[in-house]
Amino acid sequence: MCIRDRVRKLVFVPTGNASTDHTNIIRGERDYYASSVVALDAVTGAVKWHFQTVHRDHWDYDIPSQPVLFPLHRAGVEVPALAQATKQGHIFILNRESGEPLFPVEERPVPLSGAIEGERYSPTQPFPVNPAFIVRRDLAQEDIWGFTPWDKGKCMDLFEGANWEGVFTPPSLRGTIYFPSFMGATNWGGVSIDPVNGILIANTTQVPAIIRMYPRAQADAMLARGERFPPSLGAPYAHTMAPMLSPLGAPCIRPPWGTLLAIDLNKGCLLYTSDAADERSSVDLGGRRIIKKKNTQ
Repeated sequence: MCIRDRVRKLVFVPTGNASTDHTNIIRGERDYYASSVVALDAVTGAVKWHFQTVHRDHWDYDIPSQPVLFPLHRAGVEVPALAQATKQGHIFILNRESGEPLFPVEERPVPLSGAIEGERYSPTQPFPVNPAFIVRRDLAQEDIWGFTPWDKGKCMDLFEGANWEGVFTPPSLRGTIYFPSFMGATNWGGVSIDPVNGILIANTTQVPAIIRMYPRAQADAMLARGERFPPSLGAPYAHTMAPMLSPLGAPCIRPPWGTLLAIDLNKGCLLYTSDAADERSSVDLGGRRIIKKKNTQ
């Protein structure tokens, strides 16, 4: 869904990733506007600016929801801003008129191990510099979890049997842990903003998945046997992808499997999370009582 700024006569369009999912070989340069926020002139249709949230998207990290427009107050000046949530757990705050980040964004190197021959990857991806705008948990071996030692062991087998070097680890023939998963850290629900208090509210999901790529001939043989997965017809690879669950059906990552959090847009800091399990205090916000994590940024 797009959203319109009637005053500035702009339309903001969130875009999907370029086809086909998880493989870049046959795209050429057709993903220039993919996984981006694109600002169009509402009168002429001309592109005014675009901001790409994922380069050469191999992860199906298409933008899942429309941006949210709001006024950002800085030094007594009201700046026309928008907030764009993403599946990978990055929230980008951009100037509506120019597309420039209002909180710094930097290109960081990303893993390339397990890369498939012939694929084209971006060596860097955009990350918010301020960690308050990364709403994704870390994932390490100690985070693997189960109700019992048996199902935790099964989850550990999944973890050790797939590649994982952090977000943007490439899809692979061996299998790659995909965290956040195709469900995203945020998805269709997007975020909400309290423009009076300058507070952004995000509901996040924290569940990993495993993606595995198959060469075309192998994938076609699997399909012929009746196995069901996205066929990616015309592409040199197809894939299977499923949530990373224990045999008991629970996510293989320690709870919580979702959070509700708030970011103070005026100060650029985490205000609270609903899963705060350490020292906690109650704070009043607009007549409502919430839980605030102490010693946040």
